[in-house]
Amino acid sequence: MIIILCTLLFAGSVYMPVSTSAAGPFSYAAEQEIEQEPATAEAAESAIEGIDDAARPVEDQLRPLTFIENDKYKRMKKITFPFLDTAEVAYEWTFPYSDEFFRHPSDQFSINMARASLGMALSAFRSTKRVVAPQYKAYLSGAGFVRVYSFGYDQPTTPETLSGVIGMRKIDDFTVIAVVTCGQGYQKEWAGNLTVGNSERHEGFDNAATLLKKHIDDYIRKNGISGKKKIWINGISRAAAIGNIAAADYIESGEYEDVYAYLYGVPRTTKVPVRYSGIYNICGQFDPVSASPLQSWGYERYGTDLFTPSQEAEADYFDHAIYSGNVSQKLTGKAFRNNPEMNRQLYLILEYFARLFPTSEDYATRFQDILLRTWTDPSSDNISDSIIQAMAMLDTVSAQENTGRRVFIEYLSYMVGEHMRAQQSQVDAGSWAPDESLAANIVLEHRPSTYVNWLFSDVAPEKLFLGSDESRRLTFIGKVSVEVYEGNQFIGSVDNRGRVHTLPGESAGSINVSPGPFMMRKGSQTIISLPARTEYRLQVTAEKNAGLTYYDQLTSAVRLIGDPGRIYTGSISPGTCSLTVLPDQPLQNLSDGSAHFICFSDSDFDYLPTVIMSNELQATKFSYMTVGAVLQLVILILLILFVIIFISLILFAVHSWKVKKKGHVPYSDWYVIFPHLICIVIFMLLTQYLTYFMFTIGQARAICAAITILFIFLLSLRGLIRRKNKRGIITTLVTMALVPLSYLYYNRLPIDAFSYGHMAIYFAVILLLTAAAVKTFRKDDELQAPAL
Repeated sequence: MIIILCTLLFAGSVYMPVSTSAAGPFSYAAEQEIEQEPATAEAAESAIEGIDDAARPVEDQLRPLTFIENDKYKRMKKITFPFLDTAEVAYEWTFPYSDEFFRHPSDQFSINMARASLGMALSAFRSTKRVVAPQYKAYLSGAGFVRVYSFGYDQPTTPETLSGVIGMRKIDDFTVIAVVTCGQGYQKEWAGNLTVGNSERHEGFDNAATLLKKHIDDYIRKNGISGKKKIWINGISRAAAIGNIAAADYIESGEYEDVYAYLYGVPRTTKVPVRYSGIYNICGQFDPVSASPLQSWGYERYGTDLFTPSQEAEADYFDHAIYSGNVSQKLTGKAFRNNPEMNRQLYLILEYFARLFPTSEDYATRFQDILLRTWTDPSSDNISDSIIQAMAMLDTVSAQENTGRRVFIEYLSYMVGEHMRAQQSQVDAGSWAPDESLAANIVLEHRPSTYVNWLFSDVAPEKLFLGSDESRRLTFIGKVSVEVYEGNQFIGSVDNRGRVHTLPGESAGSINVSPGPFMMRKGSQTIISLPARTEYRLQVTAEKNAGLTYYDQLTSAVRLIGDPGRIYTGSISPGTCSLTVLPDQPLQNLSDGSAHFICFSDSDFDYLPTVIMSNELQATKFSYMTVGAVLQLVILILLILFVIIFISLILFAVHSWKVKKKGHVPYSDWYVIFPHLICIVIFMLLTQYLTYFMFTIGQARAICAAITILFIFLLSLRGLIRRKNKRGIITTLVTMALVPLSYLYYNRLPIDAFSYGHMAIYFAVILLLTAAAVKTFRKDDELQAPAL
């Protein structure tokens, strides 16, 4: 599990390829020419503080970000093609293009050029499942680019290879060279994302950028391009990181008249960032790919970072989301959604790794090879060895860090189990789509469709990209309800039963987003995320005397580690207290109202992700089980089962000896039936248990379901042999056939298939089959069950 999540979070693309064959499922012309917890917490903090804007090189000629006014063009081409959104789904959309893009200087941001660049980036995707072929020909040829050259699409992929497309178009007295690399479905090239290294740049991305620049130089030489040149570089995810480095090098070299780089979901690339004009890194605030490699290692991006809004930090998020919802309805036929709970959990994991590996060198020497070996050779033996090595590496930490490690592993089991089960509360809130894959749900902000929704919304670019990125996360631990007011306007509440109430929003049918701040109840915890730049008033109500602890952290999607906050612990009497939350000021004590709050202690709250994880685990301890608890339960069940079978075999042997040697009366049928019934009940319960807690091995429930039917088959077979009941032949044959069928059924059952109705039906079927198996112990002329 650790290996999988590390791979997911540290790499430049989230969609893991399904096929790992050398040549891949597609075959394209390679050279087409188409005419037309570190050792100390302080170490991580000091690493972050070391990234000082004042210490970064900034060139004098760079101008501040400006947006093109009246960014509309009379002759705008519209190019429609399908693009791959996840590994299973493709959508069709229309993207613009105009030669006017390149008549503006690159330091002026164009929303229409950003949309066109997104289209070009999506056109270079390829699918490992043959969902849709790459569409670069449709886009570049439709835009008027000629001599389109593709490379790498028909070649076996390795960590050292690269796939992409280059085209050219003559405009006025200059030549525009369009460049994009593949950002999804690039198979073993993905391993290069894990090769962070310890140099000034991310090693894997830098190697790929060097290879890309060689392709571009060869293309220019082969096509005899001379004179004034401008270059247009685009990409998503890994392709965006490659484009970020290549664009910076071309700006530095000065060989192009202008460099236009519009990049999406961009991983961090360099420890020496320069805010080059013309490079625009458009990222979701909680896109985990954009958060890697870790900021605490000193990594940032070249150019200007632009972030799409988040509900946690933007007071006007709901109004913005309505426009994105309109796009989502046209694009996917579904409402626009977000998942702040998932965002929070992913960033807690990233923050934990920032402390586990305080520097990039620490990661490179301790963990990088393990991930690379697992990815390049995904055999079961290699994965097992990698997990053993990862656990051995974690076992070398201190006692204090070992405690944090246990909390982290427990939190992973809780988190994965929660989301693989697709908790009904998340489904009801619209933040989780049970008909989509786990990866598509977990990393929602990195999906191409999410970037299309934001880029093609009618939100002005200044509001879309220059909003707040700071959030204030308040946590109340105790049996209280909390109401939130902005001024005198009620905007949301969480009642004593954990139900969230918000104001009804206009056009809410196009979005699954609450019109107020993000609020949720986790066991005894009430969690509220408030935009940090706005003043709020909270009313905390208790129905009876209760203990109450509350604290806050200032967080930002741009900065990885949350700021220290203030924690208060005390007791509240029945009634209501108030709390005013002011921007840029520490949290205050509750003000008495009809209730009284007696504060026993207040102190600085040192932000540690494992502390937050531990608090949430304590608050939800009755609604989940950790991996360790699951393993202990399984071992206990197997031990009990072994003891039962062992005792049964001894009794069988002793009784058989007595019957043969001493003429003892044959033992009762129930000596055979009872052990089978115990085994059936154990594996029946275990099957449903593993269906509910699906963070365990995926095939475990299928195996348990098959073993359950196997014991029913053995029971009916024993009855058939013992009683020679002709009707028992049918039961025996049916149960024998159901053994492999039950395994296949549960092996193919969706991971979110648990429901109490499904469980009831399963128990009823097992009960009927077991009753039929017991009935085989009756003789044809018997009317009653065997007596003890």
